[in-house]
Amino acid sequence: MSSQLAQTTGAYARSYYITFIVVLMACLSPFKELGFSVPFIAIAVFVIVSRSGLVFQRFFLTFACLIVITAVYTLIYTLQGVNFNVSNAILSYLHYGSFLFLLIVPTPGFTGEYSYLKYARVISLVVLLEGCWGVVQRLLATAMLGRFASGDYVQGSISPFSPAITNLGFGNQMYAVNMVFFLLFLLPYALVYRKGVPAILIGLVSLILASVGHVFYSLLFGTAVALVFFSFGSIVRNFKLIFFSTLAFTLIVSALTVFDPVVVSDASRQATMFFSGSSPKSEAIRVAIREVPKQYPTIYAVGLGPGQYSSRAGMIASATYGSLSAFFYRIPALNVGMTEPFRKFVLESWKKVNADIETYGHSTMYRPFFSLLSLYTEFGLVFCALLLGVVFNKLSRSKRTYLHYTRVGGAAKPDQNLLKYSAFACAASILFLILIGVYENYFETPQAILPGLMLTGLLGKQSLSEAAVSNGQTIRQENDKETWVVA
Repeated sequence: MSSQLAQTTGAYARSYYITFIVVLMACLSPFKELGFSVPFIAIAVFVIVSRSGLVFQRFFLTFACLIVITAVYTLIYTLQGVNFNVSNAILSYLHYGSFLFLLIVPTPGFTGEYSYLKYARVISLVVLLEGCWGVVQRLLATAMLGRFASGDYVQGSISPFSPAITNLGFGNQMYAVNMVFFLLFLLPYALVYRKGVPAILIGLVSLILASVGHVFYSLLFGTAVALVFFSFGSIVRNFKLIFFSTLAFTLIVSALTVFDPVVVSDASRQATMFFSGSSPKSEAIRVAIREVPKQYPTIYAVGLGPGQYSSRAGMIASATYGSLSAFFYRIPALNVGMTEPFRKFVLESWKKVNADIETYGHSTMYRPFFSLLSLYTEFGLVFCALLLGVVFNKLSRSKRTYLHYTRVGGAAKPDQNLLKYSAFACAASILFLILIGVYENYFETPQAILPGLMLTGLLGKQSLSEAAVSNGQTIRQENDKETWVVA
């Protein structure tokens, strides 16, 4: 029985690693057409490689659940005399594919040949190559334009020849988000094994040069919140840590100011407008909380339904989302269209932002939509509360692991420190994901988040569960191969 379990675990670990490599190549490729299809390609790869009947069953069970969810929403809104667009819902499920992947494919954790170190070496190489090319792209753009170019040209392999392109698209943001997930994953690699530091430094430089302000601020704030949440008492008493953390923050923000001063000044202006209520984004929040429920009271409980409001799917279905709208409108099997709630509460604001480029530019901070708002408006407060509970549970379990191995102190072995810093990196990654969900519909952009979600899942497995920590489980490392044993 134990031999069969070990074989299954080993097969899953191998299949997951191969699937991750495929996802990594697809998401960092210039073929944006893959986009929403990457999670489903990944599921297919995992099933084929692992030959797992269980994953195949989970796929069809998830598919059946989505049919039931769609039927329930259709019934709820038909009874209210509201047209529920099923095609929009299907489009929404496609774009939330990253999370469907996590539901369907089990994360096996690190085991045997497929250890943390194996993944870390791959990510370290990717960060080194992508970081170097990102720096070169910024320098090339500056040379070609005859002035210091903006960070929008830093896109790595997602758009390898970006300095020669006029329509830069969303590649810059996707590059930055992926880079943050990679850097957080490599944190234990640097702190425990003292490896990957040059790659991390180059990746950090390329991230600064990319000048995606909201991504960078989300990294800094998410990491700071994780640190405070994990060890607030220790931080308050550690003057040296406070001093060097403040110094590092000041230096990084100063570097960002030097390389792209417009980003920093815009961030200040955007924040002022947002908190004063004059930003389209803050107005969208007010409308969603106060105005929409007056006509659609069930929004609090169950939302308007997937793809019916301002999610990425809802934006595409409105025929106002550029080439993506044109692409999905050409698919005969889909009958996507602008919904009445979108027409009433989102369209005017979205048109205003698009028309007034001088005031709003192309900044995501002004757009009247973002992932957290989409979750509330389309799935309701009950779902959001459940999701918040899941997130808090993950963070709490990571904290327990971190504190458990912190208490070991100087006696901690490298493998125990690996668990400790994996727990921290996992929490920081989760918080980062939530924070970028305040700016854009990133949750529906697999090319930006799927590799990071897979790595975060692996870190969560690495840091073990509460039961494993309390029972004293640890890792024995032999020749870079990790084997779970009871200490």
